[in-house]
Amino acid sequence: MTFFKSFFLCSVLVAAAQTVAAQTQFNPYPSRMVGQPLLQQIPSAVTAVAPNLVEGRELSSPQAVAVDTSVTPPILYVADTGNNRVLAWKNASSFKNGDFADLVIGQRDKYSTSFNGPGSTILTSGLGGPSGLAVDKSGNLYVADAGNNRIVRYKTPFQQTGQLLAIDLIIGQKDSSGRSANEGLAVASAKTLVFSSGSNLFVIGMNFDGSGNLYVSDAGNNRVLRFPASALGSNASNEPAADLVLGQVDFATTKLPQQFFTDLSLQKTLLDGPAGLAFSPAGLLFVTDSASRVLVYAPPFASGMNASRVMGVVLPQQNGPPPPAISEQTLFGPNGVFFVGDIPYVVDTSNSRIVEYDPYSQWPLETATCGNYLCYSPPGRKQYGQVDFATGTPNRGQPQPSDDSFSFPVSAVVVGNDVIIADGGN
Repeated sequence: MTFFKSFFLCSVLVAAAQTVAAQTQFNPYPSRMVGQPLLQQIPSAVTAVAPNLVEGRELSSPQAVAVDTSVTPPILYVADTGNNRVLAWKNASSFKNGDFADLVIGQRDKYSTSFNGPGSTILTSGLGGPSGLAVDKSGNLYVADAGNNRIVRYKTPFQQTGQLLAIDLIIGQKDSSGRSANEGLAVASAKTLVFSSGSNLFVIGMNFDGSGNLYVSDAGNNRVLRFPASALGSNASNEPAADLVLGQVDFATTKLPQQFFTDLSLQKTLLDGPAGLAFSPAGLLFVTDSASRVLVYAPPFASGMNASRVMGVVLPQQNGPPPPAISEQTLFGPNGVFFVGDIPYVVDTSNSRIVEYDPYSQWPLETATCGNYLCYSPPGRKQYGQVDFATGTPNRGQPQPSDDSFSFPVSAVVVGNDVIIADGGN
């Protein structure tokens, strides 16, 4: 897993024609930024990708963003993965370029960046490579502490008064001393997680459904787990068990059969290193995975169920031409997915773009034709970050970023009229 470096904030505009329903328009030009002091169209090498000064406002390889909308104004959290911490800004709507974070989580101060957690000689209660974030309806922050193969919960961080924030729940380990993948067991279970492999950290997606159940992409085990709301209450015990698994037939199975890569019938059954996940307004669950796809699951959910649709897989018509490497139907290493209204957007990481799709209800049938190819996967209707659908070069092939380019974007979250994007390579 490659670590990335920057963080952009882009606006979302809403416009309506007189004779059609209002449509949401994604604005590709960022309005504000944290992680670097300046936002300009052709930044210098220093202001664009400067290494850390480590003073509480810089970022190294951010892989996740989340917003707490339980308070006004909403709070912005950024997983500053390479600095082994989470940074927080009290006001996600009005921070200015270059603002210092209001809170540092996982380190003792704004200047420390060591890998912490169980076994650390510096801060055993700290973080090691956080790569996923979620906030519940009560404002509690969940952090995927990837290097320690666990999820830790911080109860309403800005209401805590101690120098170091207290962790009140651990998922994936028995207690605060554990950090092994699958708790060191030979077989996975409904209680274990694998968020890292050696020095590689996986991008972890976390999201809550309308009932307060927590969905987690357990990338190293090739599955998505659901932890029920009943196991996440204020008096919850460490090491809760998931009650549902997607992408595998049961909680003990984690491997992919060899025929997965050649048998199309398995493409809707199994997940390959899932990352980002998000719910549509209708309750559909969209999950990205490392096979360059997005799987869409329709409720009611059940363990081992098949996905309803797959995005990113192109099938030629009989005797038709082979599909292009990059097009409006393909994806390459997507890591994030988000919604503006009912419109899905995929953060297509390795193509350095964000792809906008029609609402799920408007997708063509899998057996329909889209040009020379079947509509097995829906085509994107717009892309942001590239000049067209046929290109996927970081920063549009330029040596430095521009205000309408991306370099390996990782994840995104919507707050009000803004979309906050972790733009990794910048």
